[in-house]
Amino acid sequence: MKPLGKADVGCSALLLVAITYPLWSHLLNVWLIHRAEREADGQVKALAAGDRGALEVLRELGGHATRVIRERMDPTKEPDPRVREAAAEALGWVPGSFLFAPLEVALHDTDPGVRKAAASTVGLIGRRQDWGDEAVQALLQRLDPRVEPEEPVRRMAAYSLGQLGSPEASPALVVLAMNVTEPEPLRIQACDALAALRDPRTVRALVALVIAGGEVAHHAGRALALTTGGGEGRAGHGEGEAEAEAWESWWEVHGSGYPPQILFEGQ
Repeated sequence: MKPLGKADVGCSALLLVAITYPLWSHLLNVWLIHRAEREADGQVKALAAGDRGALEVLRELGGHATRVIRERMDPTKEPDPRVREAAAEALGWVPGSFLFAPLEVALHDTDPGVRKAAASTVGLIGRRQDWGDEAVQALLQRLDPRVEPEEPVRRMAAYSLGQLGSPEASPALVVLAMNVTEPEPLRIQACDALAALRDPRTVRALVALVIAGGEVAHHAGRALALTTGGGEGRAGHGEGEAEAEAWESWWEVHGSGYPPQILFEGQ
């Protein structure tokens, strides 16, 4: 048998590389993904321990982090609520498109910190993800005291409803802002969310809140200014009774141009 020459050996080596390249390429890719996911897992746990710099690392990992984050949000796979809370927050920092389902689960978590983090993330990326009515309805549930007993979660839900920008949230936010039995910080957050929505249907209620006075009135006045385009110079002129009188006078002149106040239960 004729011994192989250098050319034959070279050809054989190239042939072997060509045959095995897809396999080695696949194995390398699997290893890289596994390494990135391990890194993501460590960063989620670091975030849970208080390392805010972990968010930037997770952002850089991008899509490689999403599967790990979703798993760490799942209470059937992650028993530590601090880690689930961190994962719910981290999802808002990772680029890409996601299904709403993992956040919907997190919004029903037994731990209020997880629910608050999930509500925050929905407000942060909901518009970009185009979750639409699904996200609005989920946050409206968290706004309802019969469903959500924790005030910080309800405040975050109100804030995020403003961030989503859907006028569908206006009725519930009006009810919350006008309910004097609710905690003042929650009513103030509802006014701030209405300021973000700028729904003309809320003007009548906001005028009533300004006239009623108090700290809530100040935030209602800001919402009025943004919704009406400044109230033709009335917004921000004076404080307390002076501001209330200014808006009341403005309403007597311009009120007929606005749609009827949103009706709500008990009205």
